[in-house]
This record gives sequence, structure tokens and C-alpha cells, in this order.
Amino acid sequence: MENLIENLKDLNIGNRGTGAGVANTNKSGKEFEQTTDIVPFLGENFSVEYGFCLCDFFKQPKYKKMLKVLDRQEIRVFFASDQDYFNQILRWVGIPIED
Repeated sequence: MENLIENLKDLNIGNRGTGAGVANTNKSGKEFEQTTDIVPFLGENFSVEYGFCLCDFFKQPKYKKMLKVLDRQEIRVFFASDQDYFNQILRWVGIPIED
């Protein structure tokens, strides 16, 4: 069966004002590829890229380690407070924008 999708982008929005869900954010990402029901339908030759949209709460020093883990897992992190937040996401998903 030919792949209908060659690259899937999974963007999780975790814009919380508290630490709720941090454990889920940290456990997400690459594990999705192993556990989701969608994988068998995509075929064998596809790639999955992960991204998280987070609020500044996660910029606190106590989350530095979590952000390093996400970086090691090649999970892109977008902070909602960044000036070019929306443009970063659009570029990531492959939508051309004017700078």
C-alpha cells in the first residue's frame, strides 16, 4: 500500500497557567508513534514530528530539564509569548509566509 501521508505533524497545545499536565507533556512525543491507532494506517515509510505550544510558566528553572528532554527527542517547543509565535508555527507546518 502506498503511503497517503509522508510527514505527520502533531502539535499539542499546553498553554496552562499551572503545572497541571506537565507529566503528560513530558511523557508525550515519541511515545505517540508507538501507541497511536493511526500508525498502521499510515504505512511504514512516514515520519512524525512533534511540537508543543507552551505558556511562559514552562520557562521557570524547574522545567529546564523537561525542555532539554523535549529537545533531545526532537520535539519542537513554541512559546505563546514569543513575538513571532504564529509565524514560527506556520513555518514549522510548511506554510510559506512573508517575513
